[in-house]
Amino acid sequence: MVDQGAVARYCHLWVRWRKAEEFIAKHGEMYPLKDDKGRTKCVQAWPQVATANKLAQQLTRLEQEFGLTPAARTRIHVTKRPATGADNAKLKFFQGSA
Repeated sequence: MVDQGAVARYCHLWVRWRKAEEFIAKHGEMYPLKDDKGRTKCVQAWPQVATANKLAQQLTRLEQEFGLTPAARTRIHVTKRPATGADNAKLKFFQGSA
């Protein structure tokens, strides 16, 4: 519950990033700009290229916060709490021994 806002933002950003990447995969990163006679005078990046790059940076920051990158995982330290009787019962259940 505590992280639901951040997880929702991540999901929203991921969907937008995927849509931008799908557009780029279909249309390429650049398109030609033509003069009045139909001749290509230069090429320009689609706006989706900048959008995908910006969204990728935002996703990376959230992934680091959630420990989803290799470097971020090295900073996760969890201490094991002492087992209780309920934990032992759960362990027996999931291991399949009674």
